Amino acid sequence: MRPREATWQARRLCLPVRETPDGRANVAQICLAWGSQEHSGRPELHHEGMAGMKTYTVHATKEERWWIVRVDGVGVTQAKNLREAHVMAADLIEAVTGLHASKFEVKLNTELAPTLKREVEQARKAIDALEIQQLETARKSREVARRLVEAGGLSGADAAVVLGVSPQRVSQLLRA
Repeated sequence: MRPREATWQARRLCLPVRETPDGRANVAQICLAWGSQEHSGRPELHHEGMAGMKTYTVHATKEERWWIVRVDGVGVTQAKNLREAHVMAADLIEAVTGLHASKFEVKLNTELAPTLKREVEQARKAIDALEIQQLETARKSREVARRLVEAGGLSGADAAVVLGVSPQRVSQLLRA
């Protein structure tokens, strides 16, 4: 019995390395290629958001069970959900312009009723303010833990009791 010959095609897979907090655009992606003779075996790193990179604005509007996805200057498609809307917009841009997805960014704007849009903006502002407050609180906690141990002469365990945290947390604060 003769073994079947494997047929290989060149393949390329790109995965995001980091996304912006709102999930709208990849900051970088790692691309792996295999099956081609020129493949070096090393992944390529594509940085998005760099100078000269094209950004396409996409407007998604909910209509019954579908999102209508309009890409400025390119065209219209549809998606079942917003996660898919981002993918469908990128696919449309690639198909119409011929640009590879690593050469452009997609900025997704959801079209909502004015009252809902205001509520979303207020929620996002509250989340941003909370994150800033959390960073400031962490900075103050590190500062106080250091002062208790260094200037106050307290042990880590005693500083933990004063701060109302575990000794392990005091250790983390002192290392940060």
